[in-house]
Amino acid sequence: MYYGRAKRLYNILREQFGITTIFKKTTTLGNLIRRKGRQKEKQFTAATVYKVPCKECDKAYIGQSKNTIAKRVGQHKALCRRNVKLSKLKNSKKDNGIAFHHIKTGHEFDFDNAEIIARETNYWRRLILEGIAIKAHDNLVNLQAGYMIDECWTPYLARQGGANQMISDVSG
Repeated sequence: MYYGRAKRLYNILREQFGITTIFKKTTTLGNLIRRKGRQKEKQFTAATVYKVPCKECDKAYIGQSKNTIAKRVGQHKALCRRNVKLSKLKNSKKDNGIAFHHIKTGHEFDFDNAEIIARETNYWRRLILEGIAIKAHDNLVNLQAGYMIDECWTPYLARQGGANQMISDVSG
């Protein structure tokens, strides 16, 4: 470890004893305990695949967005507050599964506990990650299946941790 105040000692060792000091960066306890850099709070994280659970049943919604979680959750909340006809939601090009489930059943979603499944800035990779997550989970309120993942991947996704491993492989 290098200490700036020990420079005089290093000079004495070199001049009087011929000992050369080499400085090398090593892992310290501080590096292991704390994370380096500024950490974002979950709601300010952008470019994610996320999961929002229903408060009143075991269903959930999986989606992806380039926007922050806070902005996308706000959009979901706003759509739930509106009095939209179910047929309009079901025929929409956007996946409005949260609003459809909310209006159809009266259930509320636990937006505060939205879970980030993966982070990916590339749009196509994010779509694939969303498709993998949708295919791997049961009891979803999604109206659309997301990016189509071929059936050949089903056995791998069904294995314990298969989908999580695939998601980490793609996003990592």
